[in-house]
Amino acid sequence: MSTTSYSQQACTAVAQMLQRPPEVRVEKAEDDQDIKSLKKRIDQLDEELQQMKNGGALAIPAVISRLLKNEGGLDEDTKSALDQLERLSKSLLSGKEIASDGSENIARSTVKITPPKEQRVYLNRLNGYLKQAEAMGFDTATNRQLWRWFVRCKQNIPRFAKSVSPETWNIMWESQASRPRSDPDRAAHLRSLARGITDRGLQLSSTQSLEYTEALFLDGKLDKAIEQWNAYSPSMSEDVKISERFYVLGIKIFAAAGDAETAHHLAFSLLNDGKISDPRVLIPVILVWTRKGGNIPLRRAWVAYLRMRELFASEMTMADYDAVCKAFLDAGRADLGVGVFKDMMLVQHGPSGYDSFSLFQKATRTVKEIQSMALDTSQLNKLSWEAMTALPKKMHNKYFYGSWMKKLLGAGDVESAELVAELMNARRLGPDAKYLNGVIAAWMRRGDAKSFEKAEVMALEMIENRKVFAWQRRAAERGEEVASGSYQPQVVADKRSDSWTTSATLETFCILIDYYLARQRHDQIRWLHRAVRLAEFEPNAFFMTRLLASQLATDGIRKIWQTYTDWAHTGRGKPDFELYSLLWDCAMTRAKKTSSLKQPPPTAPPADPVALSEPGVGYTVDSHDRSAIRKQQGFPSPRALFSNMMTWFVGLSDKERDRHREEFPRSIYDSVVRSLLQDGSGDLAGVVVALHCMKAHLGFYPTADTADDIVSYHAKKASEEEEELDRQEYLLDRDQDALGQQQASSAGPSRPRKKRNPFAVHEHTMLAMQRLQELANARTTLFDKRAIDGNDVAENFKEEENLYLLSSLIRDVLVKNRDVGELDTVVQRAAWDMGVGGIDTGDHLHLD
Repeated sequence: MSTTSYSQQACTAVAQMLQRPPEVRVEKAEDDQDIKSLKKRIDQLDEELQQMKNGGALAIPAVISRLLKNEGGLDEDTKSALDQLERLSKSLLSGKEIASDGSENIARSTVKITPPKEQRVYLNRLNGYLKQAEAMGFDTATNRQLWRWFVRCKQNIPRFAKSVSPETWNIMWESQASRPRSDPDRAAHLRSLARGITDRGLQLSSTQSLEYTEALFLDGKLDKAIEQWNAYSPSMSEDVKISERFYVLGIKIFAAAGDAETAHHLAFSLLNDGKISDPRVLIPVILVWTRKGGNIPLRRAWVAYLRMRELFASEMTMADYDAVCKAFLDAGRADLGVGVFKDMMLVQHGPSGYDSFSLFQKATRTVKEIQSMALDTSQLNKLSWEAMTALPKKMHNKYFYGSWMKKLLGAGDVESAELVAELMNARRLGPDAKYLNGVIAAWMRRGDAKSFEKAEVMALEMIENRKVFAWQRRAAERGEEVASGSYQPQVVADKRSDSWTTSATLETFCILIDYYLARQRHDQIRWLHRAVRLAEFEPNAFFMTRLLASQLATDGIRKIWQTYTDWAHTGRGKPDFELYSLLWDCAMTRAKKTSSLKQPPPTAPPADPVALSEPGVGYTVDSHDRSAIRKQQGFPSPRALFSNMMTWFVGLSDKERDRHREEFPRSIYDSVVRSLLQDGSGDLAGVVVALHCMKAHLGFYPTADTADDIVSYHAKKASEEEEELDRQEYLLDRDQDALGQQQASSAGPSRPRKKRNPFAVHEHTMLAMQRLQELANARTTLFDKRAIDGNDVAENFKEEENLYLLSSLIRDVLVKNRDVGELDTVVQRAAWDMGVGGIDTGDHLHLD
């Protein structure tokens, strides 16, 4: 249990004791002796709580001990245990051992020295934590405090190091050795303690020698680690418990220092003598040989791998194979790596006799070369790489290599995956495009310039290969002969390496256009759009979304709709909601521009009531506004875009609709509503239709944000109309005075112009919220009158009611200047325009 949790639990127990009704009988309060006893106990509890505050967790055992003893009724064994607990608490606080008679003795693990008074606090703190560690064990906080006060004592107390007892050195060593090996301070602390122990004339124990050498190794001090390992090696052979750990450490040290010969000899001899039981000790040997490169070192690495295979038999794990395979791949020898990968695959399934060790036995008819470490050059030259790494016939295909590449890419080892692809090219297998696409995408994710360049070169070469294939196919269809080299690639010469023969797929184009868009390379995106046509691919929705995003950044929204319709009308273009999200962003841009035009409300309602649902009808615009409208004519109205989206969605199969319904983003829902609200003077009928349609087909309901958008629009428009009417009335009065049609007065116009109300929008917002509350209250009254329980009537009753209230608020606005009977005609006309004619936009409970 940690100190913090121990303190918390103890404090809680004490608090509960204080909160309990005192066991002192109230009836005897008149007795002076009982009153004194009660006061004494309260004073004692106050004192003990103060000790807990000052002493922290170390004071808690003593407090608890005294509290329990005061309860009374304890047997002698329990009292003895509580006395021991109290003595331990005092010992931890003072750094001195408390005897059973209450006398104080200096503990064996403490430092026996009498420093000056001003330095005594350092020693007391250190001794206190030494006793705590000795009694309770080591934890992170104790280890940190021990080192902290140990260093302060060394810095402030003269002759401190000479006064430290062997027991104290051992406790300090154990506290720092128990730290995680990943702790950056562990190695430095152990080195400091080792110097202190040896300077005192003491000897490190076998375990301490091992941990000290390991600390030097982990800290990168390889020369010193080798020196210490050689010095301790003779004595370690006598300690069976730690000798294997010590020998394994030595192999790792020599391998890390680049001494492959010593590491190799040591590993093989110790394995043969049975002094090391884990064959994984050969992995550092394999790594150091492969780093050296060259024919002989690689052969020795291969022999070490074969020895590892022999010792492991069928118990070699995937991690072991991965480590060895990566070693050969890092050395640039994918042919050896494929031999290791083959062995891994053959362990689970595949014909016997084709693993590397079996092939080696067939080639040499003996395994003596392995046991003798194969250090003789003539013996090494007898080994044939082709024989050692031969694949079974059923594995000699691109799918076997592809599974290897997939595994490497999953581990993030892109360079190794590239080596495997190059090996496939060399063996005339031709890596599959989907795996090369994986390599390209992995390079892209790295983010550095060199990886981007390698990815772009590979992708462009694959694209050119596909364009050549398509060009040859078109020529063959026309009956033309294709001369070798007659096709001129369009990739810049310094961008080509001519090392890849695989043709690109549509995925290759998608990866590249995503890369170009992220870096705003719009010229390359236009080239890529032409290239995908020449390659005879039909762009998918992913590609088109990035292409339209590039056009939006360079040309605005004017060309986007034309590009989209050209693609969609081919019959092969299948959009998705990501593409429509971009189109609705464009619709928002169009709506904002059209809503900013000067459009005063009509002075009288038009004859055709349906015309009121059309944005902009009944208003006049100047020449500047007409020019702005013409610029937006290349992109459809929100109604037309909504019709296009719903026509596509309804035309999908049931399975596709379910899949796309799960991918429908809330951002499109919000964009649809805001685009309709901002289109011209506001398409409120379209909003009603869109809300009910997206509920019926997509399962989405309005949220608080949707309500805010609608209420804000209503308040803003009402405020603007009120201000505009006031302006018109003021101008009318002024014109009448100027023409003499009204009796003028000495004060000027008959009605002065009102000042602009800065709180008009807020006031109309409050009115709209008040109206929503009235509608909600009316529904509640109706439910009570008809005894309707909403939870029993509809599954999404609350969401349905929110939709009904917002629709009712919009209908209140739409009903102005027209008969109520015309309202349904206006809404249904909008529904037909939006491609969902006949949709139910009324009360979901049909109570109207």
